[in-house]
Amino acid sequence: MKTDRRRVVWQTRIPVVDTTFRESVLRATARDPRTWGFFLARLRAARGWSVSTQSTASGLSLDALICLSIYRLPDAEHHAEDIARVAKCLGLREQVLHDLLSLASC
Repeated sequence: MKTDRRRVVWQTRIPVVDTTFRESVLRATARDPRTWGFFLARLRAARGWSVSTQSTASGLSLDALICLSIYRLPDAEHHAEDIARVAKCLGLREQVLHDLLSLASC
């Protein structure tokens, strides 16, 4: 029996992040070496950047940067797939994440 339901398409949208949540995410992910937050915190420390400066330099909104912090860094074995998955979930271009990762080698 066919139903008349239509498939709901997931809308990718970065949530608005309040200050308390932002600080909590930054603090928690900066301690977990498996996350983008750890990588981003080390990059901020190495460059002497604030979170807002890093947001501007990366071309991401502050909310997008905070949401990215929660995701795991790409695995060496599945690097391309992991980058593609995170980019799709956040509605970003994959190149943005590749560019962020390349900043670490500079």
